[in-house]
Amino acid sequence: IKAWILQAINYNNSYQVIESINLYEKAIDLIKKIKLSNENLIESIYNNLGYCYEVQENNIKALEYYQKFKGTKDKNFTNIINLARIHYKLNKKSEMLIYLDEIPINVSDESIVIQKNLLQKMYSENDYLDINEEARKTLIKDIKYFYKMNQWELLIFYANVYANFFAERKYYKDSYILLKLVVISQSILLKGGVNNEENYKQSHFINY
Repeated sequence: IKAWILQAINYNNSYQVIESINLYEKAIDLIKKIKLSNENLIESIYNNLGYCYEVQENNIKALEYYQKFKGTKDKNFTNIINLARIHYKLNKKSEMLIYLDEIPINVSDESIVIQKNLLQKMYSENDYLDINEEARKTLIKDIKYFYKMNQWELLIFYANVYANFFAERKYYKDSYILLKLVVISQSILLKGGVNNEENYKQSHFINY
């Protein structure tokens, strides 16, 4: 089972989402068949399946699997930020805010901290449409974090949202920077992610 999960993760990293989903579902079927008592493992698979469906833009299916992740005794903030993000995509911003409020300020995962900040600004139009130049630079720097960490799908989502917002306010240079990152990230994904050596070099060569 663990071998299937590792292979599914590798498939997902190389943007072979369908193959990844098939292996995760195969693992769940076997776990249920042999009645393996490992709630943490099953819930982890559900969370990963949710992300796979989110990548496919099947947001309703993604939400279904994210919600199956009940969490252990300690809150899983990765799952919570996933739930917040998917509610935004489903245009359920009030529900998104409820999940964001569950994430403490001192959470250690930088990706979660950045996403919480970006999503909170996306909750209220006035907050993020009227930001000054320094604030825009900080937002762009935060979004570039996903590029540095090879989190292409997250970068594409947040960069597209903020590129549109910047363009609407005539911050065209800032919008262009983000859109260029989107195009490069999409190209890397279509070629198999950073597992491809050429793509890896390209992803670390770009400097804005």
